[in-house]
Amino acid sequence: MHTYFRKVTKKETARWLYLAIIVFFVATYGQAQTFLVFKGDTVNCISKAGVKHGRWLTFRKDSTVKELGTYKQNLREGLWVLFWGNGNKKAEISYLKGDPYGRTSMYYSSGNLQETGIWRNNMWVGEYQFFHANGKPAYLWNYSSKGQREGEQQYFHENGNTYIKGTWTKGKKEGEVLTYYKSGAIKERAYFCNGKGMADSTKTFMEPAPLVPPKTVITNQDTVKNTKSKGNGILSGTHKVFNSRGLLFMEGKFVYGKLIDGQKFVYGPEKQLLRTEIYENGKRVKTIRENF
Repeated sequence: MHTYFRKVTKKETARWLYLAIIVFFVATYGQAQTFLVFKGDTVNCISKAGVKHGRWLTFRKDSTVKELGTYKQNLREGLWVLFWGNGNKKAEISYLKGDPYGRTSMYYSSGNLQETGIWRNNMWVGEYQFFHANGKPAYLWNYSSKGQREGEQQYFHENGNTYIKGTWTKGKKEGEVLTYYKSGAIKERAYFCNGKGMADSTKTFMEPAPLVPPKTVITNQDTVKNTKSKGNGILSGTHKVFNSRGLLFMEGKFVYGKLIDGQKFVYGPEKQLLRTEIYENGKRVKTIRENF
């Protein structure tokens, strides 16, 4: 990359601008083309006919560089770079005869890439990527030569897991489209035809409850005394055990921490009971599922 893209201090810029202003006025007084001198190079040239050509820079009021690129016959040409006030790149835009054409990239003020793709004839074509501020991908899309989303498209959660995945045809959803929870579990499976959802085929899935260690609540004080007297600290006797969400997790007879005779309860993310498991002699003998 050209040395112009080096981060420039305000002191350096002010010194170059001072010299550039002197050169500018001398050139203007002599009725020749006008120009500036920046880092020893001639920039911002305007011919006697008023045509911009060559390297070009624009500055903010605080003398920091705002834009840098090239003019050809009064039209932007090639790569132009825009900068944030802190000196980090804000955008890289390729031009052809004054119009954005080619690779275009945008950046967060932190310097992280925000989006990148190919811009032609006022539309995206080919592969396009958008990123979360943390640097992880947010969208991975594909565009046709006509600027329509085509083929496999993906969205991502901020943790990097897939959010939506499916196929688009001529800019519309087509076929199976899957939606996922942040955990990575499938949230919804839907089918589309020419962009319209097929309601009868859409299926929603409940997110599996996260595995959390049970919180033990002792309800039989006599058993507590007996357990402590043994010095093993392992749950034995008849008890109720609650999980960290305050829901009854297990109840029944325990021997050294293992449920021998009783029930175990499984809940969904909204604390709704999904199923009850019945244990006898230490083995699960029956499962009762709730109907919704």
